Amino acid sequence: MILMNLTYFYTTIKNYYFMPIHGKHLISFLFFFFVLHCSFSQTANITVGCAPVEVQFNPPSGQSTFYWDFKDGASSTLAAPKNTFLNPGTYIVEFKNNPTGAVIGTISIEVLPKPDLGISTSLSKGCAPLTASFRDTTSLNPAINIQNRSWVFSDGGTAFGNNASYIFGSSGNYWVSLSINTDLPSCNVTKQFNNFINVSNKPNVNFTTNPDPPNSCTAPFNVEFKNASTSFHPLNYEWFFANGKSSLMKDPPIQTYDTNGQYEMYLVAIDTNECSDTLTRNISVGSPLAEFELPDTLCKGNAITIQNKSSIGLYQWDFGDSIQYNGQQINPRNPSILLKGTGLETIYLTVTTGGCSSSFSKDVFIEEVGVAILADPIYSCQFPAPINYKAIPILQNPKYQYSWTFRDTGNILNYDVKDTIFEYSNPFNKKYDINDRVIVKTDLQIVLPGICSSLEKSEEVIWPPNARLMPDKVDGCLPLEVTFHDSSLFDQDHPLVKWEWHFGDGNSIVNQYDSAVKHTYTQIGHYDAYLIVTNSLGCTDTSYVITIMVGDKINLDFSVAPTDVCVGDPVQFTDLTNDLLKDSIDAWHYYSESDRTFSCFQEPNPKWRFRSEIGYQAVNFTAGYNGCFSSIVKDSAVKVNGAVARLDYLMDCSTPFEVSFRDSSLGANLSEIQFGDGNTAE
Repeated sequence: MILMNLTYFYTTIKNYYFMPIHGKHLISFLFFFFVLHCSFSQTANITVGCAPVEVQFNPPSGQSTFYWDFKDGASSTLAAPKNTFLNPGTYIVEFKNNPTGAVIGTISIEVLPKPDLGISTSLSKGCAPLTASFRDTTSLNPAINIQNRSWVFSDGGTAFGNNASYIFGSSGNYWVSLSINTDLPSCNVTKQFNNFINVSNKPNVNFTTNPDPPNSCTAPFNVEFKNASTSFHPLNYEWFFANGKSSLMKDPPIQTYDTNGQYEMYLVAIDTNECSDTLTRNISVGSPLAEFELPDTLCKGNAITIQNKSSIGLYQWDFGDSIQYNGQQINPRNPSILLKGTGLETIYLTVTTGGCSSSFSKDVFIEEVGVAILADPIYSCQFPAPINYKAIPILQNPKYQYSWTFRDTGNILNYDVKDTIFEYSNPFNKKYDINDRVIVKTDLQIVLPGICSSLEKSEEVIWPPNARLMPDKVDGCLPLEVTFHDSSLFDQDHPLVKWEWHFGDGNSIVNQYDSAVKHTYTQIGHYDAYLIVTNSLGCTDTSYVITIMVGDKINLDFSVAPTDVCVGDPVQFTDLTNDLLKDSIDAWHYYSESDRTFSCFQEPNPKWRFRSEIGYQAVNFTAGYNGCFSSIVKDSAVKVNGAVARLDYLMDCSTPFEVSFRDSSLGANLSEIQFGDGNTAE
């Protein structure tokens, strides 16, 4: 619209001046052009839309008379008229002051054809439930952009997108509605496609035969068929008689079966929605076929299903004494049997159809495949633990195959031999308990190739005793009496019978019973104590060593410098113990200022600042030697001068903003409390 107006105004001005435009003339021209353009600008609320489209027009400002030519055969003298364009096309709408006046301005209105909605489906008819896929095949002008699509189905379902899939769950005739929303509101369209999907329930297919059942011992055999199918829709029929003939009639002609055999015929019923179902019947002519499949050799204990290859009829089975029928139905077609006995057995089958009978029998041999595992030893108390395994089959057969499965430290190992030795490694790597109870699980499979197999499992225990020594103390002053307890772990089936207590000072005790023992150390030193235990199978284990430290009292001495200090000044504590005895000390601690002093136990000469007490302070020096502690106290060792500021307060939760303060300072001549809110008190 703007481009057309610009062209119009430029042409008018050029013809009016009839002269080249350069320099200042160009500036004057452009100024005049834009003033003129703004003065004569007319508008429309829609310039592109789909027919029929209603357009609202507004005139240029400053006009007193109006004439609009919509170029579709309609015009208006209203200032701001509306016009509905019924047909697609491009309309150059002209605005004038009067019907014969000059064209003041134009507006181009592009009217597009409405989108022609169309849909397609993968399946328009069939049986319930019917799954159909839908695709939008709408035809529309390229200037129209579809923003979204919505589908509605007459059973209340919805879907969205260009393609949709929907399941019609019950019979009926369904309409499908498609709506499109575009970037041009006048181009939005909804269309309903009636009777688009037709769904039926499957027909009830049925027919009768004469004779019933349709069986004969001799040929030829004539059979009459009577259709009894029903449906809510008209039906077409297709008969297939398995004698080389077929029919499309509702009730077909009598059929003749000229030769003996089993005939599987069927009827297909198809309704107008192409929904169909089938019914099959068997026709027997001549003596029935009696036959079943079963391997010649079977395995005792196995369950197996007999595959019956016989004609349709009544079946009578005889399994003998070694075979048990596993089902509940009397004389089924394919019975499941359990092989309970061993040796040769005969299975009989009689098939009866239409008064005609045939028999079939088969001899089978029931093999017993079983094996026992002989492990020696079944209990071991050492690692590595070699165990001798032997396979003992119930029956001897050179065709047997053996497969052992051993599990050791997370690995699964297989040996395909009859007898073998397997050595188990120690699966433990513990810090405190070396030994633990281990159950090793072994599988042995014995196989008679192509016939049957048997699996036997075995468990052996590997559990060395786990010696553990527990003293009631590990250090102290000379003479030191220590009570030792046994906390060993062991297999209850193989209890401990012997305890050897070794105290580390050259002394030991051997007991034949479990009881705590006492031992007194009379010499200063470190002693490695341990316990050796023995179980009823002679397996032994030695505990971890526990070190017993024995010390003695020491005559201690220390100094304090300076001895007269102010609050907060450092004070040096120095160990003055005899150098020979000092070398034996392994822990130091100084107690002062109401036991507030702190230092690491490895530090013999710490520093301390007295901040909480004033006046003369006592100092206690304690030192340890192999767990034997000595102490010395020096009263009034340090004089602390000055004052210590202390402030106590008391408050009640019921009046949280009222606080009582008490000056508890030490050695102060003058004190002042500052409350933090600008107030003070002396």
